[in-house]
Amino acid sequence: MKNNTHVQFLIIGSGIAGMSTALHLSKLGKVILCTKSKLISGSTPLAQGGIAGVINTKDSFEKHIQDTMNAGGNTNNKHAVELLVYQAPEEIQFLENLGVHFEKDQHLEGGHSFPRVSNSKDISGKIIAEALALNVRANKNISIIENADVCEINPQNTSISYIKNKIKYHRVSHYI
Repeated sequence: MKNNTHVQFLIIGSGIAGMSTALHLSKLGKVILCTKSKLISGSTPLAQGGIAGVINTKDSFEKHIQDTMNAGGNTNNKHAVELLVYQAPEEIQFLENLGVHFEKDQHLEGGHSFPRVSNSKDISGKIIAEALALNVRANKNISIIENADVCEINPQNTSISYIKNKIKYHRVSHYI
């Protein structure tokens, strides 16, 4: 039995990155989100810490970039660090808009010279994963395939790829 469904985006993995990317991309087209277990699984719900982002006006992006570079022994990809640091406040707001309730005050945690970690008690990963999953499940542009072993991705044609989940095949334009 073949499924000739065409979607714009295939995302493999349902952690914070996978689910938030699915929600962002769902504004641009149809998304398939594949996960090898349940939607909420893996290490995401076990994460205790929070998300670092420059929220306080006394903090700065430059300080956050420098702290991150120092914590990585200056071996980090600086462009990637800058992108993540500048995007962090918007992503924290995105999570709040989805229903994540962060504690009022940011915390000072290892590697940071300023309190810039937004967290939800000591169960941030669980709270973030639950909010993301609730919104992913409610989104009509996102199809979830749980307990899926992605057996094959055929990138020979740059505009269309095929994934195999047991006996189902999907055409996708982009995979992440």
